[in-house]
Amino acid sequence: MRLFENLPIKRKLMLIGLVTNGVAVVLLSVLFGVGEWTSYRDRAVTTLAVHAGITADNAASALIFADEKAAQEVLARLSAETNIVYAVLQEKSGDIVAKFEVPGRKKIPVAILASDEHLFFLDQLAYAKNVVHSGETVGILYLQSDLRGVYWELFKKLLLIAATMILSLAFALFLFARFQKTISDPILDMAGVMRDVITEQNFVARVVSHGKDEMGMLAGTFNIMLEYIQLRDAELAQYREHLEEEVAQRTARLTEAQRIAHLGDWEWDIVNNTLNWSDEIYRIFGLTPQQFGANYEAFLQAVHPEDRQFVDTRVRAALEQMHAYSIDHRIVRPDGSERYVHEQAELFRSEDGCPIKMLGTVQDITERKQAEEDLRRSNTDLEQFAYAASHDMRQPLRMISSYLQLLESDLAPVLTDETRQHLQFATEGAKRMDQMLMALLDYSRIGRKADTMAVIDSREIMDEALHYLEPAIEEAQADVCINGVWPHLFANRDEILRLFQNLIDNALKYRLAGQKPEVVVSAQTVGGEWRLEVRDNGVGLLPGHEARLFRVFERLQPRSRYPGTGIGLALCRKIVEHHKGRIWVESPGENQGCTFIVTLPASLPSSSGGALINTNVIKESV
Repeated sequence: MRLFENLPIKRKLMLIGLVTNGVAVVLLSVLFGVGEWTSYRDRAVTTLAVHAGITADNAASALIFADEKAAQEVLARLSAETNIVYAVLQEKSGDIVAKFEVPGRKKIPVAILASDEHLFFLDQLAYAKNVVHSGETVGILYLQSDLRGVYWELFKKLLLIAATMILSLAFALFLFARFQKTISDPILDMAGVMRDVITEQNFVARVVSHGKDEMGMLAGTFNIMLEYIQLRDAELAQYREHLEEEVAQRTARLTEAQRIAHLGDWEWDIVNNTLNWSDEIYRIFGLTPQQFGANYEAFLQAVHPEDRQFVDTRVRAALEQMHAYSIDHRIVRPDGSERYVHEQAELFRSEDGCPIKMLGTVQDITERKQAEEDLRRSNTDLEQFAYAASHDMRQPLRMISSYLQLLESDLAPVLTDETRQHLQFATEGAKRMDQMLMALLDYSRIGRKADTMAVIDSREIMDEALHYLEPAIEEAQADVCINGVWPHLFANRDEILRLFQNLIDNALKYRLAGQKPEVVVSAQTVGGEWRLEVRDNGVGLLPGHEARLFRVFERLQPRSRYPGTGIGLALCRKIVEHHKGRIWVESPGENQGCTFIVTLPASLPSSSGGALINTNVIKESV
């Protein structure tokens, strides 16, 4: 095929035509020759079978009367057939009664043949025929025919076929030699123009069209392409004059954008251990190119000593595990000041999978870190204030409630029904406010005990929640179905217990009057997350009200119909967010039930206390 690829197109076309036509002619000749060969052999067998049948019929009487002379005369008549060279007539016992043979011809041992069988042996054909008289076999006749004459006739026909094949190939070659020019000449002309365009950049050259066929269309399209290239070349020449200035302006804008965003880029050639920083990174690190060693070790020296081991471990892990990395750490400038930076990088590998290069960015996030710290302190102060306020306010509320009850008891003889009802409203209001303060205390406590995080069995916690909810389930006469996969989680046990209780209690509470509550709790693991769904057939939700459910003291149903503080789902949201998860609700509409969905990380901490690993112990329930 390599030789064929390098041939000129004229010879390719000639060779394609010759091979195509030659294969067709050869196949036809072979098929015709095989047909003639089969036909000649079949005719030879048929002819010999006819002679055998006639001779066997004539020899039947001689065999019956054991007349050897008559049998010999029957066989002697075969001498008139020039092709039959050997004949044997045997009795049923196997004794030879008569024989005919032509001197000088090879004899085939034909005794192995059964009646009406034939055998080809080179240029000989043998045939056996039973001699039958009145339906009884009285002997067997063997005949042998010489096929050399038949084969000679066949050979002459094959010579004629071969001659015809050669003449056909010669005529086809002549026709291809004449007609291939209609294809090769336009292609060669186009190739010549293309060569001029490439070597001399002569876009003015054009291909001459040789007709309106596909080659003509190709030539026209090629000329249009040259015109377009000529136009684009002129435009590029004009644009090239301003390109360097534009590149310089864009580079300056990029540098300025990096300065404003405190974001720089770098490239680390891992093979040669060379590090290339942008100007902004030098400004972030407070270094100059002369002060920086431009390698990985010099970079580590600029990292804060307390963070150096952490950074080196993460970089080496990225190299070993072939993945990108994103980290925050501190650096120390030459003047001793500390800055926080965020680094993000991607790893590039060679064809054999070895790390060769890493590209990344560095952003100064010192101000953001300070803002996060200020926000964290503010949130802590706010939580402490909410805790203290709600805790300290409960004592006067209890005092108000107690004195209201004393007033109602002391003034009972003189109270009217209206004033007694007012006192009851005031007492219930104080109790409700106390419940709200208790709920607010619970809400402020969520996330304050981070040291209680541990590996817990989620199904065990769910069973405990159901145990506490047994009275409510029995009161509502509800069907609660638990199924799915229940892994071990790294979480706060008390908070997860409260999450499960609140979600199922919410499904039991907001049920439709006169309808048996049905609650289905299902769980599954998807990727690195555990997904919990609590579906009910309760009051449902109007579209657009989903977010309101998770606000503190937000109620969508009247308190007179469904009592409560309105903080249960807000507690669920805070618990889920404290565990780095998500919670939301889906509902087809009012009175059509709700499905609360929670996703939590499904990973457990490693034994060293470092990164999380997926080694969950999973339980399945139906």
